[in-house]
Amino acid sequence: MDPKEFKRLHMQKKAQIAAQIAQVNAAHSATEVELKQKIADGNTALREVVLPYFEEVATAFDEREFVIATKLDASGRSLVDVSFKIGDGPEYGVEAIGGNVRVWKRYSGTKSEPRPIYFFSAQHEPFIGSATDLTSEKLEKLVQQAINDC
Repeated sequence: MDPKEFKRLHMQKKAQIAAQIAQVNAAHSATEVELKQKIADGNTALREVVLPYFEEVATAFDEREFVIATKLDASGRSLVDVSFKIGDGPEYGVEAIGGNVRVWKRYSGTKSEPRPIYFFSAQHEPFIGSATDLTSEKLEKLVQQAINDC
């Protein structure tokens, strides 16, 4: 084989590797952008849909009968959890952390016995698994479930 052919083969291989690296970097960047958008969408839905809906529901109840709690992320700037409790029933919450949205139910507990927590599957009522699922209709189903648990 001609030595110049070796040089050409080497340059081809370098170009292939560079193209593969560029493709991986582009996919990684797209994934990062998608994750940041999912995080923002979840936080926005908590702030603009979930919290206002629960506040509206709370106005229909007697004082301290429908209690709402919120949690912020470590920076203290983004809402990551909104929960409510009706009377002596379990606490229900919607959290949006790391781009994931999930609904949970936590029972009462004591210091010696931690409070068990149950996470709802997105495939079961109220069918919440992403920020786009955070609608007043689905939150209404969650409140109905909470009332049934009282």
